[in-house]
Amino acid sequence: MDLANWMRDLSPSMKAKSVLELSIPGSHNSFTHNLSTSSVVGPDQPQWIQKWAGRTSLFSKPILRRWGVCQKWNCREQLEHGIRFFDLRLGKYPKKSLICGGSSAQVSQKQPEAQIRILHGLFGDGIGPILCEIRDFLDTHPGELVLIDIHHTYDFTPIDFQILAEVTDDILENKLIPQSTDLTFQDLLAQGQVILSCDHLIQLGSKVWSRSWIQNPWPNTEDLKTMDSLLIVYLENRYSRHLHVSQGILTASMKTVRSNFFSSMEEKIGRPCTRHLIQEWIPQTSRSQNLNVVLADFVDESGFVESVISLNDSNTRRRQKLL
Repeated sequence: MDLANWMRDLSPSMKAKSVLELSIPGSHNSFTHNLSTSSVVGPDQPQWIQKWAGRTSLFSKPILRRWGVCQKWNCREQLEHGIRFFDLRLGKYPKKSLICGGSSAQVSQKQPEAQIRILHGLFGDGIGPILCEIRDFLDTHPGELVLIDIHHTYDFTPIDFQILAEVTDDILENKLIPQSTDLTFQDLLAQGQVILSCDHLIQLGSKVWSRSWIQNPWPNTEDLKTMDSLLIVYLENRYSRHLHVSQGILTASMKTVRSNFFSSMEEKIGRPCTRHLIQEWIPQTSRSQNLNVVLADFVDESGFVESVISLNDSNTRRRQKLL
């Protein structure tokens, strides 16, 4: 399977289907591979954690990083390996910290968009370089379509949303697909290569899609059986005209983190959950449900991407049997 070009290689019958009928691999907290312990603690964390980390940064920030990193692959690696749905939290990095502290990479960036960065406990890469990676990949892979969901923004002002809109438009330009009621894959691809969903980038007009078209329920559990049951309930109550995201992820409780300071999200729940998706949940659930987007942590786990993409062939065969 050519993962970098899997959409290009879809059968003509699948390309004629809506994107709501495709099975698409996605990454949760997509670009957290590069969270920096030299950054400030993010505004997505409770005040007590921010204060605690401020007093004990040498001890606390490595813990925050171990429990904040959800992916090993960078943006280009994810694209090359077939990930087509990206789940983003963005935060505004404090300007004072950019000037007076942080890593050399942070200090050296003077552009206004340098403050807009990936966030999950700690700050990661800036949004500009990530969008450039996506654009450069799509330039050489014209048969691929990417979905970007910006679902949380922290400490943004109207000016920050304006900056984000301008940077996004400058970099992605004609690749942004205008919001449409025609969701056929081949028709969308004829208009561009990126569907961008965010509820606050009104400056982009029709080039940005409202997040209301995405049904993305969060299981919010650290128990595999509970997650399985909830994901099935969500699928059974799926809205037919919405992109449906199955969040195959576990969320650690504060008790779990406190009792595993020197472990990590990857070791305790991240990889075990993704292995469970590959070995049990996807093959069992796909017998009775057509899976749309399947979201996971540590999508570099062997077999995850292939297990989702291969459903497009099995879904075609299932429909043919029903005809």
